Amino acid sequence: MSSSPNEDSLAAIRPFDLLLVEDDAPLARGLEETLATAGRSRFRVTHVTRLADALMAVSARRYDVVLLDLNLPDARGPVAPRTLQKAASEVPIVILTGVEDDQLAEENARAGVQDYLLKREINGDILVRSLRYAMERSKLLNAAKALSVRDELTGLFNRRGFLGAAEQQLKMANRMEKPVVLLFADVDGMKECNDRFGHAQGDRLLMKATRTFRNTFRESDVLGRLGGDEFAILSLASGEETSGLLVSRLQHNIDFENLAQPGSIPLSLSVGLAYTEPGRDARLEELMDQADSWMYDHKRRRKRVTSDA
Repeated sequence: MSSSPNEDSLAAIRPFDLLLVEDDAPLARGLEETLATAGRSRFRVTHVTRLADALMAVSARRYDVVLLDLNLPDARGPVAPRTLQKAASEVPIVILTGVEDDQLAEENARAGVQDYLLKREINGDILVRSLRYAMERSKLLNAAKALSVRDELTGLFNRRGFLGAAEQQLKMANRMEKPVVLLFADVDGMKECNDRFGHAQGDRLLMKATRTFRNTFRESDVLGRLGGDEFAILSLASGEETSGLLVSRLQHNIDFENLAQPGSIPLSLSVGLAYTEPGRDARLEELMDQADSWMYDHKRRRKRVTSDA
């Protein structure tokens, strides 16, 4: 017997991955059965009974939504949602509770919870609707958050996004005792380009710089446009990678961009670097000050050479 078009279209829809964190076994079975028979949505449920297991689960894979009991054997009240939200901030959380408590609801809302369901009032329609709304709201919030930390022209992190991501990368490097390179770069002649040829040409020059940075650094490195013609990159350095090799690779890619577009305004960068030794707990502010100072020294030296020529 052939399936109907509606059945075929339902089968083609990717099921939502849901993490159910509930220590009450009968209630968990009932929720799984309810979700299995949900008409408009398909859910693939992973069931755990403790916060510790939930943290392991979200570190191992990406879930679309978490359905979380507030009273677990190893966590009670807002502890579980706050901890889960820190571990997987992009995943929406829907709370299950047996107690109606406005103050607790407010605390959980501040912890990033999308919805709050009383166990005695749950039925299939309410549960599925709450989960779907939570996922949609989370998607909108994550999109807005991404826009707030991204530079509109280049797609790189803006200053706010760079500082946040670079701090996290630096903490990881310090824990792993890995060396770090911080690069600052200014696009040379940016003001003259804008004044003489217009801001559209200036934007093209900034995009040329952006392509050069993307081709020079790894996907895991933190790339940002701090404002105007100023860029910053934080990179975990390998044991063999020296500052000289990095600058050489960057210059090679600048030359490639200029050769690839012979009629366009050539790209030139003034660069400053700061480097941390393995095992040294470096501070981002200190590295940025050092790289910024070296960059302006580089810029002054180049101007002096140009004026002497």
